[in-house]
Amino acid sequence: DGLRSRYGLLFAYGVLSFSFALRVAQGLSLDPGVDNLPQDWMLAFNLLLGIVHTACAGVFVLSIAFERRTRELRVAALHDSLTGLFNRRAYEARVAEHLAATPRRPFALIILDIDRFKEVNDEHGHAAGDAALRACADAFTRGLRPSDFVARIGGEEFAVFMPDISADQALERTERIREAVETEKIVCGDRVFGVTLSAGLFHGRGGAADF
Repeated sequence: DGLRSRYGLLFAYGVLSFSFALRVAQGLSLDPGVDNLPQDWMLAFNLLLGIVHTACAGVFVLSIAFERRTRELRVAALHDSLTGLFNRRAYEARVAEHLAATPRRPFALIILDIDRFKEVNDEHGHAAGDAALRACADAFTRGLRPSDFVARIGGEEFAVFMPDISADQALERTERIREAVETEKIVCGDRVFGVTLSAGLFHGRGGAADF
């Protein structure tokens, strides 16, 4: 899972295993008539490494818990909890990063808005509105390239960032997404309904001062 503290924990167990391996090798090298391993520096070394292992293992287990919690908080800070898409902060950061990059590369920004979303909530209920948002998010994810970046930036507003794409390609892909949402049947309880999208597209190149 990429948590760095796991390597420290592996090291702690590796040290203890190495210590026991040395102790086993020492025992095998002794005369078979010896009943007990001698009280020598090897025993002291083995016990010392046991103490080191106990301390390191405890520290790294706590560190893993901290890293995992930090990762969860980072994900929560950059994602929309309802749709699982990135949020406005993450989107603007990605766009700013691209605009500052050199050389200047073509890109497209698309803003997508669910039409008459208030009517969906009023007619079918807020649970249906949430279902519509999730359905749109799924359609966006299916219709985009791996390099594209989609986020929910408002109540029923979404934004897509498409790097390294021509204006015609961006327009075609945006229209494909709009049509996919229009044909989507959204189910919420005993209600089946659909929604449509409006989209605005900007195409340009990096190097602008800000988003």
